[in-house]
Amino acid sequence: MLRLLREVTKARTLAAARAALREAVRALNRGHPKPGKFLEEHGEEILSLYQLPAAHRERLRSTNLVERLNQETKRRTQVIRVFPNEAACLRLVAALAMETNLEWTERVYLPMAGGREVQEVVGEAA
Repeated sequence: MLRLLREVTKARTLAAARAALREAVRALNRGHPKPGKFLEEHGEEILSLYQLPAAHRERLRSTNLVERLNQETKRRTQVIRVFPNEAACLRLVAALAMETNLEWTERVYLPMAGGREVQEVVGEAA
């Protein structure tokens, strides 16, 4: 099942992605009608990624940014171990999210116009 979805998200063009989506829906409807119906109804949402430039698709397809934020949140909250109340935990997590936002606004994660290429920016961030 994941193989079918990867073919949709890894397609080079919107037309190829639509063809892969139709094939995935057909294959899923044969053995797994519920996920097949869901993909048929919401598959077009996956294809919205193809409205972006090809260089941006690769970066936005993954959940690396979210996973990194979750990892940092876990690391920071484990140091404290026991929060005095829910508000204290919320303050720490909110401060961490704002700090992360500031760090990422200083970087060029998705260059929008001319200038530097994505690979060049990734090299700087490392």
